Amino acid sequence: FCGPSFAPATGMSFKEVVHALDESLAEIAQIVFFLVGAMSIVETVDAHKGFSIVTDKIQTTSKRELLVIVSALSFALSAVL
Repeated sequence: FCGPSFAPATGMSFKEVVHALDESLAEIAQIVFFLVGAMSIVETVDAHKGFSIVTDKIQTTSKRELLVIVSALSFALSAVL
């Protein structure tokens, strides 16, 4: 365990170092669990060809138009989630 080696270098007690590491680990775990859930939803939609409905409707070759369409779709779909 790395707590005893970090405590003297930071000027913090062992308990403070452990508490700081626990908080950091909890924040990282929240982000990882959220991303795993979001990726699962995206993979499920993709497996059922859910994105093909949207991509088949986009018939533009202009980068500017594509940016506007994707931005509008992202804004609208973020409200649904």
